[in-house]
Amino acid sequence: MKKVLFYFVLSLILVNLSNAQGNYPISLGIELGYKAGINAADVPQGTKNGVSFADLPDFGLQGYMPFQGDNNMGVLGNLGYYTFPYKFTFEGNNSEIKYNFRYIAFGLDFYLSGFTIGLNYGFPSAAKIDDKDLNTDLLSNLFEFRLGGHIPMLYTDFGRLNFNIKASYFISGQYNDNNIFQGKNTNPASLSFGVSFLFNLTPKEE
Repeated sequence: MKKVLFYFVLSLILVNLSNAQGNYPISLGIELGYKAGINAADVPQGTKNGVSFADLPDFGLQGYMPFQGDNNMGVLGNLGYYTFPYKFTFEGNNSEIKYNFRYIAFGLDFYLSGFTIGLNYGFPSAAKIDDKDLNTDLLSNLFEFRLGGHIPMLYTDFGRLNFNIKASYFISGQYNDNNIFQGKNTNPASLSFGVSFLFNLTPKEE
């Protein structure tokens, strides 16, 4: 984990040093990521929150719209299919239940020299408790705050390969009924890592 954080910080420093090269062009492409998550809300007595890994990767479209000038600022947009995992562990018998919730979502992030901050909104598409399906009518729409990084790693004449990292938190309760778990709702938090390739739609500013 320390090595991951080290390379993340180092990448951001290198991006900041390259700001003089100008802003990135209008671009559009695909993204792929993988997520770990946990319920960040309180749970009933005898239950513990646990970290779980998604059973499917995240995938979708990603785009970038630069602000005018060479200030390396702009807006990142996404439209995709995203999975949010977590698990509960029960005291006494030490058994566990794993959850995977899937959403079709779109979001916007403010981008500044490698750092991103924004919101994501989506609609429940499917849900699983272990290997059993959960009725998505029980779920509310996704409203998520996220903070992370978007770091170009490789440039070509027609686009760039990027490393993406996102830490996110459900602002709204996950279920329509706030009393779904003995008077408690769930608020998943997650950390995802991934890559995207964005194709240049306009020339890069110099």
